[in-house]
Amino acid sequence: MQTDVCVKPEEDTNTNWGFVKQKLPPKIWKELGAEKAKEINLPFLANLKVFGKFEEINVVESEETEVEDDLPF
Repeated sequence: MQTDVCVKPEEDTNTNWGFVKQKLPPKIWKELGAEKAKEINLPFLANLKVFGKFEEINVVESEETEVEDDLPF
């Protein structure tokens, strides 16, 4: 089954950030034609939710130190 994943730049009113929807295979799309294929309502399979947000991490640049490498390659 082919799917489309659509991601939204902002959270909607139901706290969704996008969705996954079934997509017609290209062979069927071509057989039906673009206009008839668009009339077919395929199901939504899932909503995209963020369960934990990433926090910004401040990276502190440190002086690079040489590490002795005992690997043979």
